[in-house]
Amino acid sequence: KVIDNSSFWRMHKNHKLIVPEINGNVLSNEDMIIANPNCSTIQLVMALAPLHKKYIIKRILLMIPTLLGAAVLIFFLLRLIPGDVCVVRMAGSGVYVDPEAIKICQHELGIDQPVYVQFFDFVWGFMHFDLGKSMWTERPIAHEIGLRFQLSLQVAIMATVTATIIAIPLGTISAINQDTWIDYIVRTFSIAGIAMPSFWLGIIIILGLLIITNKITGTPWMPPIVYTPFWVNPMENMSQLIWPALATGYRYAA
Repeated sequence: KVIDNSSFWRMHKNHKLIVPEINGNVLSNEDMIIANPNCSTIQLVMALAPLHKKYIIKRILLMIPTLLGAAVLIFFLLRLIPGDVCVVRMAGSGVYVDPEAIKICQHELGIDQPVYVQFFDFVWGFMHFDLGKSMWTERPIAHEIGLRFQLSLQVAIMATVTATIIAIPLGTISAINQDTWIDYIVRTFSIAGIAMPSFWLGIIIILGLLIITNKITGTPWMPPIVYTPFWVNPMENMSQLIWPALATGYRYAA
C-alpha cells in the first residue's frame, strides 16, 4: 500500500520508508506501508481504510467482554450487600411482617432462585430493556429512568449554556488584563468554583433563597419540588431548574 506522508519520506534518502507501526499498532507484513511523496491524500485514505476497519471491528468486539465483566461485577457486588431487600422494604420501619409475605416478595423478585438463574435473568432483562419494577413506585424502571432523563438533559443543557455565558467573557477579560487586579479577581472566582462541590453550592443557594425571601416578603420561598415540564409551565419549570443549572454551570465555567 502506497501513501503520501512527507514527514516519513523526507527522513529517507530514496524518498521511501517502510512504516512498521501507525498510532501504536504494529502492522503485519501484508499491511506494511511504503511512504511515497507522489501519492495523493485519497490514496492515503484508501490505504489506511482496511486498518481502520480492523480497528473498529476489534473495538466493537471488545465491548462484549467489557459489558459482560461489568454485569458480573455489578451483580455480585449487589449480592455482597448485607441484609435482605424484602426485609428492608417491608420491615424497615420496625413493624412486624409475616414471614410468608417476605417469601412472596422474594419470589416476585426472583431472589429465591439459584445465583446462576438470577444472573441469567439479570443479563437477559438488561439485553431486552426489561429492568423490572421499582420497589417503591411499582412502575417499570425504564419509565422511571425516562422521567429523570428529560429533567437531567434539560439541566445539562442549561448548565452548559450558563457555563459558556460565564466562562467566555470572564476568561477574555482575564486574558486582556493579565496580572492586574481584575485578573486576580477572576482567578479567585475560578478557583472558588473549582473548590466548591456543586451539591454543596446547591444547598447554599436554597438556604439563601429561603433567608432572602423570608426577609423581603415575610414568607420563605424555595423552588418547586415536583417537576413540571417546560412545555406545560415554562415559568415554573425555569424557577425549579435554574438553580441546579447555576450551581453546576458555575463549576463548569470555573
